[in-house]
Amino acid sequence: MRWIDPGAVRAAFAFPLAHPAVVGAGALAWALAAAGFSAVLLVGASGAGGAGLGALALAALAFAALVVAVSAWARAALGDSSPGGFAGLRLGGDEARLAIAFGLVLVLVFTVLGTAGLLALAVVLGVTLVAAARAGVAGEPGAAIDTFALLNAGEWVVVGAVGLAFAGFAAWFLARLAMTVPATVGRGKAQILAAWPLTAGRVGELVVSALIIAAPGALVLWGLDRVFAGAAGSVEAAQAHPAAFVGAVLVGELARMVLIVAPLTTFLCNRYMKFSTSGAAPDAEGETRGDE
Repeated sequence: MRWIDPGAVRAAFAFPLAHPAVVGAGALAWALAAAGFSAVLLVGASGAGGAGLGALALAALAFAALVVAVSAWARAALGDSSPGGFAGLRLGGDEARLAIAFGLVLVLVFTVLGTAGLLALAVVLGVTLVAAARAGVAGEPGAAIDTFALLNAGEWVVVGAVGLAFAGFAAWFLARLAMTVPATVGRGKAQILAAWPLTAGRVGELVVSALIIAAPGALVLWGLDRVFAGAAGSVEAAQAHPAAFVGAVLVGELARMVLIVAPLTTFLCNRYMKFSTSGAAPDAEGETRGDE
């Protein structure tokens, strides 16, 4: 199995520099909407009326901005030489189809991972109840009991195994859905399960490469979080410094989009073009039979 394609990873990192206008415009559109949403939430936390409706409107605006940005980046990554619109951003068929695809993916992810999560939680709860019964802990009515402190080594192994199994399943499931964006934009119709076969046998490459691509951006975001901790570290700090809080959200979301989302979109588009032309899942040697 091939775990990484260095050329695809390099192309992902280079994309923001190669397409600064479309990446910058898309990132700014999302960051402004996200900052506005955060500002409205801050107003709502202070007890002001009407914040709920404003937050709902800005959440819809942020979703639209995300769809527009990702659509534009996918078109650029797929080689569309005449994307049109403002700096490549536009509202059209690609955006409508991608919005539908995103909505369906959210429903699918919530249903599948939600069910798996409940099953994992039930197992963990059962283990903690066994530990509590073994220790003879009844507790006072309404009193909090740290049942995890009662677990023995074997029970911790079970809890850890369940957690790892859920994390592994979630990574596998999300990786299998990874071609949704490039396939929807590339084929001109919403693609969710129809693009599922493209990722067969390629989950390892997608997950490992995605982690490598996201790591530098995550490190930058961690640093920004430390820098802005005084303004955004708590609700009280944000209310004391609202302008700094909104500015921190704006800068953080700009960094997230430019350093993580845009490169990942590029990587997935690169893999979509590769997987579509290979026409077959990789064999045990990491190569595709369609390339032979």
